[in-house]
Amino acid sequence: MKAVDGSGYFIKVSLHSLGLRYQLGHIPGEYCTAPKAGHTNFMVIDNDALHTVAIDYCECLLEIGWWPSTAHEPQTVATFNALQRFHVINLRGHLSPTDYYRAIEELTDGTGLHRPSFMLILCQWRNIKGFKRFGRGHDPTGIRGTIPRSLIVPCRPCPHPGINLPGNWREDSPSKSWLYSLFIGQDACFKQKACQWKHDDNDLQLSNGLGLFVDQAKYSTFLASSKDQNEVGKATMVSIACTLIDN
Repeated sequence: MKAVDGSGYFIKVSLHSLGLRYQLGHIPGEYCTAPKAGHTNFMVIDNDALHTVAIDYCECLLEIGWWPSTAHEPQTVATFNALQRFHVINLRGHLSPTDYYRAIEELTDGTGLHRPSFMLILCQWRNIKGFKRFGRGHDPTGIRGTIPRSLIVPCRPCPHPGINLPGNWREDSPSKSWLYSLFIGQDACFKQKACQWKHDDNDLQLSNGLGLFVDQAKYSTFLASSKDQNEVGKATMVSIACTLIDN
């Protein structure tokens, strides 16, 4: 939206600057008898721009499609449309959250002065969507009743008794046992370093032990009880490779 300033030039203005207040929980034009004012600099992250709005609470933000950055007096929200669009673009185009937000910021004014908590909103949204996709909303116990490692999509090529293995697979000859074996390979050095963040204490786990990674407390206990092992040296690895080639 643009308006003419005192010099006769068009300048960008917002409905917020013109005094508009967005009332949650009521139809347009309906007056609320007990409004609760939101944060002064309330920001909405949408697909087209970053909108500064003035709001009055009378209903949950989620019911109108806004995801708050925090449950207590939020200052920033992101629309469900913005989160869903980033999710698809991130999967297809591998665009980072920072680049996606910077693009929206550029569409707004390009000043680089806005610092909303988009990553915090995105982590919370993805976490809840994960529980939803695995049917936790239909379980009477809800999220609290989620058992460890239940938020994992089963690997279809991997052997699963009762699913993709014959009923008598245990009685098969030893020469065919490899057909029913599970082979797991991982670049441990790279994977473990990739999971070690600079501020790990401040990076709270929202689904600790429910996905691919085990419970952090149990993992720390296991590491404390494990003895140090000497790494296989380069010369040893070369000798092993030569042995395999000769055989």
